[in-house]
Amino acid sequence: MKLSASVPLCDVLATAASAAQTSCQIEILNVNQAVVATACIPFGGMQYVLQPEHNAGPGLPRGINYQITVNENCGIGLVDQEWAHGDSARKVGLC
Repeated sequence: MKLSASVPLCDVLATAASAAQTSCQIEILNVNQAVVATACIPFGGMQYVLQPEHNAGPGLPRGINYQITVNENCGIGLVDQEWAHGDSARKVGLC
């Protein structure tokens, strides 16, 4: 009887822990699908994330700042940008 009563309590504690996490962990991938940057972005938030490998050309600074948004379902979007040279992003989970 004690065991069956503790299972719902574990479910409640796990749900409470998940609810406390209100951000999404994302990874920026290069053209080879290697992870080149990570970020923890709050739900409904926006953050600049630097992809340090991007090379704009001789004499120009390396890297590109992606302005990334995340919704409440960890959906990822870009603000007024497109992914450059095969870059992409994926969600890793909550953080």
